[in-house]
Amino acid sequence: MQIVVSCDYLVAPAFCEPSHIVDKVSDLVNIKREIDGGGVRATIESNALLKLSEIGYYPCSALFKRNISASFAELFSIKDVTKVVYHLASMTLDDDNFFPECVAYWNRKEIAPDIKGCSHERGEAIIDLVESIFLANHFHGKSLSILHHPLELGHKSVTFTGELTNSIPETPPPLPVTLEDNISLFSDYSEFLSQFDAAAAYNAAKNSEEIKDALILGAVALARGCGKAGIENFEFSNKFIESLSLHQCAPTQRFSNTAFDVICHVIAGVEKYPHKPFYSDLDKKIQKTRDGKLAWRTHVTTGNPALRFMYWVGGDGLTLANIGNKKDLEIL
Repeated sequence: MQIVVSCDYLVAPAFCEPSHIVDKVSDLVNIKREIDGGGVRATIESNALLKLSEIGYYPCSALFKRNISASFAELFSIKDVTKVVYHLASMTLDDDNFFPECVAYWNRKEIAPDIKGCSHERGEAIIDLVESIFLANHFHGKSLSILHHPLELGHKSVTFTGELTNSIPETPPPLPVTLEDNISLFSDYSEFLSQFDAAAAYNAAKNSEEIKDALILGAVALARGCGKAGIENFEFSNKFIESLSLHQCAPTQRFSNTAFDVICHVIAGVEKYPHKPFYSDLDKKIQKTRDGKLAWRTHVTTGNPALRFMYWVGGDGLTLANIGNKKDLEIL
């Protein structure tokens, strides 16, 4: 399952309802994280920057300033939103993974329901986007969907119908032939990600990149279920993966599901067990710090062994430090 982000979704913070702005910005940050990390779940509509420029939606601060008030300043700045959107819109991506070569000639083609964009001028481009996705799904067995804004309430898919006269790859005769298929529509990225089985992805993970991807899936699903917008940025300490294996918390090990669930809760900012400061001086109750970050710990298991998850908070987000035994009192 893969998703194509429409140009309209990129600039959604500029014209969506104020109550949805935080969700849209959070989605765009997560999409950027996915693509920058080499993930293959999401791509951007081709030539997005040019298309937005042609209809007067070039991603600049002035565009977003119209809709984003000062009340959001504590969460993000207009400058930050502009940088994220510009970065995504100007990406040059290898589309072969999403759109293998395909050409089609039609007597007629249409989509239903009619999908609106950020401008009435987007009509033809949206039809072309739906057609490209239809062709990739039909001829190459892809499972592509669309992330778009705005979507009318209840619109979960769009149907492409066309009378095909010729195509590359070739369509067996007789021609012309009428083709039709539904393409899934999503109004937010976290809804799309919630389709994936995060725990299964964790237990299938073979390296740190796949472990991180599974943690993102799990944390996004938790945050969405609790009505939270977005998850914390996070990174691994250089001993984090090793500590998972040492304490039977790595994929498929004895405590893998328990540890995965606890760590996802931390990343999502949803408390599962109490979070306590990690003290450098137990007598004086002085919380350990390093490079401006504060050390914390929480339960993984309470029996034998009694495992704890240690992490740092500060800077650009979280650093997942290590899993350890309760009596070890060590954060890496």
